[in-house]
Amino acid sequence: MTATAGKSGMLCTLAFQGGHLVAESQNFSLKLGQEIIDLTNRDSNYWRQIIASKRAWSISGDGLYIYNDIALKVLVAHWEQRLPATIDVYFTFADGTKAAVGDAILTDLTFPNPHDAAATISFTLEGTEALAISIS
Repeated sequence: MTATAGKSGMLCTLAFQGGHLVAESQNFSLKLGQEIIDLTNRDSNYWRQIIASKRAWSISGDGLYIYNDIALKVLVAHWEQRLPATIDVYFTFADGTKAAVGDAILTDLTFPNPHDAAATISFTLEGTEALAISIS
């Protein structure tokens, strides 16, 4: 993974086509979800029976550091014009042994205007396809 301006450890970086990094955050939550299908019926004596169904992932956080004005324009263009279609998301976990990579769509980018405090840009990304998780 390319070196970034952030600290080592838990890190989420956002990149576009060609691996051009545009932003990073150390304050984020990665949510792995899975839906279920309920198969409960008379034959099960109405004991709940379920099987796994669709999986999904999303990430949200604040303190998003956007590298420069060009990177900000690219993120806004992704939201406004839907180009490029997805963002490449790279996760490095604090212990350094796990990493995840996936494509996502930026669904929320919030620019607060706090009085007498630093602005912390918050964001939400929804995964578009499978999340590749590697465990070293």
